[in-house]
Amino acid sequence: MTNLQKPNSIDSEGASQVGRKCIMFTHHIVAERDRVRFGEDVFRRRGYSIHYVSLWNLLGNEDKPDIETQNFNAIPNLWKPKTQNEFLDFLDTINPNDFVICQVGLWKESVWLHLAMADRGIKYAIMNMGKFPNLQLCRIHSPRHLGRFFSACTQNTIQLAYRIAAQIRLIRMVGPSYLKLAGPVLEIRGGTYQSPFTYVFPFPWRSRKIDVEGFELMWAKKAAGSKSVPVQRKYAVFVDGGITGLPDHIIWDLAYSEDPEPYFAELRKTFDKIERDHGIPIVIALHPKSSYSETEQQAAFGGRPSFINATPELIKSSEFVLMHCSTAVSIAVAFRKPILFLTSKIVRSVADMHAIAYLAGWFEQDLIDMNGDAIDQPRKIPIPTPTERVYGRFMRNFLKADKVDDRQTWDVVLDAFEEMVNRHQVAAK
Repeated sequence: MTNLQKPNSIDSEGASQVGRKCIMFTHHIVAERDRVRFGEDVFRRRGYSIHYVSLWNLLGNEDKPDIETQNFNAIPNLWKPKTQNEFLDFLDTINPNDFVICQVGLWKESVWLHLAMADRGIKYAIMNMGKFPNLQLCRIHSPRHLGRFFSACTQNTIQLAYRIAAQIRLIRMVGPSYLKLAGPVLEIRGGTYQSPFTYVFPFPWRSRKIDVEGFELMWAKKAAGSKSVPVQRKYAVFVDGGITGLPDHIIWDLAYSEDPEPYFAELRKTFDKIERDHGIPIVIALHPKSSYSETEQQAAFGGRPSFINATPELIKSSEFVLMHCSTAVSIAVAFRKPILFLTSKIVRSVADMHAIAYLAGWFEQDLIDMNGDAIDQPRKIPIPTPTERVYGRFMRNFLKADKVDDRQTWDVVLDAFEEMVNRHQVAAK
């Protein structure tokens, strides 16, 4: 992909830039899904030009393969500055009316970025996408799952110690300059936000908190009003969890299955069983950052129809949903769809997939082991019936906090931002 023209002279749709900008700094790539997640349509409606900036080339990634040489491609209007000076020149064009979202946390390779923003007085927002069932949020729904509680306690103690140590090392490395850093002015908190142990941004307690509904719920609402129907017959949908074929594995040095065929073999076997049991086909909602080629998709999923950037629409019209561990569970909850949670030894070896058990616990379900007896026996795999007690509980605990504004998420955020800008302008007169 060629390096695009600087976003201070052209916006992401090629229109001349006039007035306010919405700028997002990201560590690596922006997928098509993120244009919905980050409210591009709302910003445009309110007169902002949109600029996505990837700092991949500037954050110590010389020893990693260029993510865009793989099958995955970011959105075509992503700007990747080649040098720090080129990027710093762009920072000089940002003015107080511009809305900046910084998705690049503070760590060794990004200290220069945060110091540069502080030196220029650039105010930025950070986002928390919402609370999600994981280690510290497990639910025990029967005595034989008591081990999940003790596992969660152990894992969280380890995480807490690691994160505190990492923050101490970072502060010591930055030295007195740490006090010069500017924290975010806005913290956008999706769902029923829960404060993490530590932050990857400096001085987050100084920021104004804006609580909004969970971002997957926002995506589901958008799909609810869409007339798009990707499949014209009854079907179930598998939400691809990125067990393999995901650029994030390389970017973040995460554990994943380097030989994908054993995983896909057990997945196809499970699909065959469920299709026989219930007489409807399974289609694939590819992960938004999936890097499979067309040929690889066909082989991996046994020729089943695959769709990318259509997860909410596919879930909305499906009979039931299959997944490992995905934030798309929130979309299934929004549409009250039955969910089957699939696991295996291979799946559990991948980063973050150990959380499947904690997620399934909130739905009072056991996991389906893709190498277990349930796949080989003639007895049907039952499809659970959604209940308002279970799904409503999940909604209240994770997707929408009490008294959250029902308006479009990014309208709520922009109202708060523009009020803050206007107040500062009045005070400066």
